[in-house]
Amino acid sequence: MLTFKQELMEKWKQFWTDVAKGIEAKYERGNPGKWQEYQMEEFLIHMSSELEPKFIDDADLHYKCGGAYNNHKIPYYKLSASSFRRIFIREDSLGHITTRNAFAIYLGYQSAEDYIHRKNVNAYFQTGKERIESDALCHSNPGKYNREPVPVILELQVADFEKEDKNDEWMVYEIAFLWCGKEPPGIQAHFYLMTREIEHIKRDLHHAVENGLLQARTEVAQNGLTRYIRREALEEYIKKYGLDRPDFLKKELR
Repeated sequence: MLTFKQELMEKWKQFWTDVAKGIEAKYERGNPGKWQEYQMEEFLIHMSSELEPKFIDDADLHYKCGGAYNNHKIPYYKLSASSFRRIFIREDSLGHITTRNAFAIYLGYQSAEDYIHRKNVNAYFQTGKERIESDALCHSNPGKYNREPVPVILELQVADFEKEDKNDEWMVYEIAFLWCGKEPPGIQAHFYLMTREIEHIKRDLHHAVENGLLQARTEVAQNGLTRYIRREALEEYIKKYGLDRPDFLKKELR
């Protein structure tokens, strides 16, 4: 006989299985549980771009997904690749309540609870009492039921800024590493070496390019796209939007 925790896990797994099918139908890129890293990254950018206009129009939806704002005081949503991987690929996470809400809203619902009700509540939770208890359990003990990935301290190599002074163009991910003072690794390796801060900077830069705020050169290949940003375009973007200028750009000080 399953314990209450095991039953809760199984029912939210069913929710995520259904969400994966919804993503597959809407996004048309196959089962997210089988995606490669670059596909995961592209979807997370796409998902954020779908959610953010909804947040601007509806503060309640924004609140349900965590209520975060970017540097320009615009509502936004970010999910880390590690959280996505744990939910859809490793299948060892229930996802935080804000994460469940975000995916439900992406698929056209008002919240995870709304998703469950409209999809057929009996398929997920037997009684209203059990449904209430499950959410209460997750909120009251997030360390046990909504556990985030254990932080890993990565000994990333310190960037050589004098070497970078000779460069006038970088890939987006390289800028994200340099912004944090770290040496950019190879293209494939960087997916596994990004800290949360580096991942957020990378995604902010992609968003800026997609929204026409930052100029970039884009190369399209069979396995995805690569964006290159020139030094002068990055300097202009930083100055225009009042961002802190990263040390790797301060060649005049060296």
